[in-house]
Amino acid sequence: MLPFLEKLGNEIPPFDFRFRVRSMSVTFIKYGYVSRGVSTVLYRNIDLRQHQFYVYADCREEFTPPQPQRSAPWGAIASAWAILHYLGEEGFLKLAKAARRRP
Repeated sequence: MLPFLEKLGNEIPPFDFRFRVRSMSVTFIKYGYVSRGVSTVLYRNIDLRQHQFYVYADCREEFTPPQPQRSAPWGAIASAWAILHYLGEEGFLKLAKAARRRP
């Protein structure tokens, strides 16, 4: 929401990679109209992303993020992609503007 509010001319404190932020977690639930279970992590650079990869073998099955897990809600992932493309930047700007007007 913050990038869109900023584009609409609202004064927003530094919150992204222009500041000293190294990574950002993004969920699409509230204003993305997407069901729970869909999120992503953005990294300032590829070197930081390498620390996300690990293997934990002391459990029943090997755990190797960041790919979607076998139980991933593929329908939710597909709907997130479709909604993001349907709304696009203009749609999210309209939603941010409407949300800002609310009391």
